[in-house]
Amino acid sequence: MKFRTEVKIAPFSRPIALNEQIVALGSCFASELSEALTARNLQVLCNPLGPLYNPLSIAAAVERALSKRAFSAEEIATNGEGERFSFDASTRFTDPSCEELLKRLNTTNDRLCAAIERADRLILTFGTAWVFRLAESNEVVANCHKQPQKLFTRQMLSAEEIVKRYNTLLQGPLADKRVIFTLSPVRHLGDGLDQALAAHDKHAHGDVILGRCSKVATHADSLSVDLSARTFDTEVGMDLECKIQYSRSGRKPSEFSRRCEYEDLFCRQLY
Repeated sequence: MKFRTEVKIAPFSRPIALNEQIVALGSCFASELSEALTARNLQVLCNPLGPLYNPLSIAAAVERALSKRAFSAEEIATNGEGERFSFDASTRFTDPSCEELLKRLNTTNDRLCAAIERADRLILTFGTAWVFRLAESNEVVANCHKQPQKLFTRQMLSAEEIVKRYNTLLQGPLADKRVIFTLSPVRHLGDGLDQALAAHDKHAHGDVILGRCSKVATHADSLSVDLSARTFDTEVGMDLECKIQYSRSGRKPSEFSRRCEYEDLFCRQLY
């Protein structure tokens, strides 16, 4: 009897080299990966702004850094204890002084920009498709900083929203980077087990997304990733640049492979 889900992933056709520069952003799994890579003497910058759980906040951090857009005083909020903070950074970035906080945030933003510019690879780990938006501005926050619930609205991102945002990144500022996407889903059991499982089934959360991506697209029944190199079905034992799997709770898996509209791209889906 197996008590865990085992996913066999073929090696990349271009393995990570010891001299590569890596930036890891996202949920706590990004930190776990970074620790494992650092222990093997690879050079990794991990979550300098703290953990980022939703795809839009990860994308926003990359975009801000690469555009060299500094944090401003208008973006800084104050909690009930007089501490200043930013909704775009984790709770490690709090300070009684707005000036000191901005200095720390912008120093970190500059550091992230330099790291991404010289990076050979990025590891982006998505933790959840649920986001909190500021009710006043509709902006997605990376961290609620334990602020009153009335300040936020909660929303489940659609696959199309995520795809659109990452199309822009992968075809623009990250076009020359090798990007590895991983998923480390937050279970959201605080919503209740039935609701969490229903949301999982409705949105068909993926288990693994790995690859060098240049374009992402959605289809009626699949999510596909357009790669710069050929991809193959893992069952035939050939080189793998990207693998996408979906699962639905309570259904016996059966597999099929379908050819997507992009040349040299296979997308496999599990039902």
